[in-house]
Amino acid sequence: MIDWLLKNKDWLFSGLGVTVAIWLLGIIRTHGRKVNPDQTTVVVRIEHAGNGDQLDASSTGAVEVERVSPVTPANIRAAIESAPPLQRGAVAARYGGQRIEWDTELTSADEVDGMVKLHLRTKQATNELFRFSVICEVKLEDYRELAVLPEQAHVRVNGTIDLATPNWVRLSGVRLTFLHTTNDA
Repeated sequence: MIDWLLKNKDWLFSGLGVTVAIWLLGIIRTHGRKVNPDQTTVVVRIEHAGNGDQLDASSTGAVEVERVSPVTPANIRAAIESAPPLQRGAVAARYGGQRIEWDTELTSADEVDGMVKLHLRTKQATNELFRFSVICEVKLEDYRELAVLPEQAHVRVNGTIDLATPNWVRLSGVRLTFLHTTNDA
């Protein structure tokens, strides 16, 4: 082994030899590790098509699996604002098509012809200095609760980003979940 090192020291310690050695070390280090999945959340929804409230072996239903992006409002704002001015539009466009699920508060709602345009505000984390707005539309017949929902009610919004800016996003394909807190009656 020592004889081989002495004969090949020039090649071994040249740029090519160092590159090969680093590559081999990388393979050895990653070979024993488990592959960690990305941080994307996978949401599984089961739509029950049988009778009754419980699922059993004889039930037939559709199973829908969707990916929910781990992106946060702070991520969007930071990415767009840190880009050079002429590249901000392209950076913002990259968020289009991502499905998100965020906890928000109702800011305002307007109903026209059975469609409700919602303005929601993300819940502010202690380390965030801003509130981020979410704009979306849903059918009033799908969410009758909106007719009596008070301002600042807690709403979980799940939808696909159509348009992103440093301060707000517009969503499509929206699903709402009305959250109750201990202060709610």
